Amino acid sequence: MPTLEERIKLIVQEINEILRKDDGFLEFVTYEEDTKTAVFKLLGIFEHDPMAMNTFRGGIEKIILSKIKEVRRIEKIN
Repeated sequence: MPTLEERIKLIVQEINEILRKDDGFLEFVTYEEDTKTAVFKLLGIFEHDPMAMNTFRGGIEKIILSKIKEVRRIEKIN
């Protein structure tokens, strides 16, 4: 059975297939067990896009939280 981090990375690959259409990219950074938080970077076009948080919260967050039950929150770092 895949580890939690491996499962997160598989979901990120699926999300990246969508984001690449807009020249964007999601990178998994770490999982913080104590807060159940997955940390990511948005790259490509999303690095400097003021609307990127809408994509992050409105799309990426919903997908990850629905598919990985252990993750309670996600955060974006620069």
